[in-house]
Amino acid sequence: DLEELSGSLSLLNRTTEQLHSCESVAEVFETIGAFGAQLFLPMNGALYIRERASEELSLAAFWGNAITEGMASHFFLSECWGLR
Repeated sequence: DLEELSGSLSLLNRTTEQLHSCESVAEVFETIGAFGAQLFLPMNGALYIRERASEELSLAAFWGNAITEGMASHFFLSECWGLR
C-alpha cells in the first residue's frame, strides 16, 4: 500500500538523518537501538560488533525484548553459522 511505503521511507529518512548527526560511535549504537524497534517491527534484534583481530563479537545495541529473550552479551565467530 502506498501509504505504508511512504511511512517506511519517512522512517528510513529520519533514521539516516539521526545517524548522520551522531558525533560518536556510542551515539550510533543508541540510534540503532532506538530506531531498530520501529524499523524491524515486530521482531526483537541486536547489533554485534567485532573488534579488530578478535574472534569475539560484543553486543552494541538491541531493540525489542532482545535481552530478555536470551540474546547473548557476546559470542565467538565459530558459534555462528552465518559468520563462519
